[in-house]
Amino acid sequence: MSDSANVAVISQSGETLSFFDATTGQQTQLITDLIAEPHELCVDKHRNVMYISHAYRHGHYWKHGDYSHEISVFDLKERRIVDVINIAPYGGSHGIRLDAANDRLISSVEYGIGEAGGAIGIDLKTRKVIGSVGSDAKSHWIIITPDGKKAYTCNKTFDFVSVLNLADWKLIKKITLPGGSEELDISRDGKFVYVPAPGAQVGQNPADPCIKVIDTQTDEIVDSIPLAFGGSSVHVTPRGTIMVGQYNFKGGKLNRGHVSLFEPKNYKLLGDVEITDYPLTLRSSADGSVGYAANVLGGTTDVIDLDNMKVLRNFEVDTVSRADKGNMCQGAHGLAVFH
Repeated sequence: MSDSANVAVISQSGETLSFFDATTGQQTQLITDLIAEPHELCVDKHRNVMYISHAYRHGHYWKHGDYSHEISVFDLKERRIVDVINIAPYGGSHGIRLDAANDRLISSVEYGIGEAGGAIGIDLKTRKVIGSVGSDAKSHWIIITPDGKKAYTCNKTFDFVSVLNLADWKLIKKITLPGGSEELDISRDGKFVYVPAPGAQVGQNPADPCIKVIDTQTDEIVDSIPLAFGGSSVHVTPRGTIMVGQYNFKGGKLNRGHVSLFEPKNYKLLGDVEITDYPLTLRSSADGSVGYAANVLGGTTDVIDLDNMKVLRNFEVDTVSRADKGNMCQGAHGLAVFH
């Protein structure tokens, strides 16, 4: 097991970026005064930068003000914001993924394409938007195939997953998924997409929570992995194992969450561990032995030994609720691990 890495975590409500030593859990740097409502992180190793999406001027998915129209560029060597990509007229950038095959950044957007959102492509040489495609939804999370030809968006409260052609910028298909969906991921070989369903239900656990498995050749649901609690996020580790975050409400109150690990071929449960809070974003170490869970409502991050399914440590990101944000703490959101 190895967790010798740097961990970067966004506080959405606090508008900060924190860096931690994964081994000790000690905070090594705090970047303040980011553009409002930073959301997700994406590391570009080739340029040694990290991209930061910004969704709203204030608020969260369920209640927010105007959409933001920026993606910040953070230099990992200089440890500062070195550029801001203006994506207007598109807005509400949330999920961001590196399309290494085509040297593009692909971002989901909630606004600016027809009456809804979809996905945009940004040329990383010029940092200009070069294409867009509508999803017929307020798209939140996104994943792309390894060749960069297709994308799948989870649309939270919308009853479908959108399949997008990133070469011709066209909507291919809408895969029906009653109840919506949460953060999805794709298998290492690009053959299957894993989608938590139904969408998050604040204050209660959903009926029949599961991970829907989509075949990327047919764009059909081919399997379902049952969950004990509501599914909030999926992350496929470098080993190919499927890491699933689950939230647990009891009597209307949030209990401790869970992270489960599944084998990728037969979906056998390899282990489960109780964690601190609501695991919104999951990531893992380069060798897939250590997992990280950003607990959005409590503002902390758990470090998990994935070989033995136990929490190694928990570090505080931002646990302070702000009155000007409606006293809703979203103190640990986007998460990135780098060496």
